[in-house]
Amino acid sequence: MKISIDGLIIPLQPDSLDWEPPELIGHDGNSAPVMAPHWKCQLGFSRMTSVVHGMWYDAWDGILHDFMLPHPRTGELTTYSCYIESVSPRMNIVADCDPALVGLDITLYHILVV
Repeated sequence: MKISIDGLIIPLQPDSLDWEPPELIGHDGNSAPVMAPHWKCQLGFSRMTSVVHGMWYDAWDGILHDFMLPHPRTGELTTYSCYIESVSPRMNIVADCDPALVGLDITLYHILVV
């Protein structure tokens, strides 16, 4: 699996990818559930470089990006236009050393899965 953003393969691939299905937003007149149309996707990286972290941080710009991700039901690589909701660094803090970037958690949102 090679995830890409805007046609460029990401140098470090995520160790985990978790899909969050649409949320329940209410019920219709017949009490049937009404679901939001969009999904979220969580990408987890257990290793990271400052260069790749900078790439993700720069892409966290409020603009739609095209991501090639595995489909949540079929696993087939599919292009989705979505936003980056958050870029959360994981830091390792050892008593006698400076904090070190050891991972990254990315949340993608507004993903329309068909």
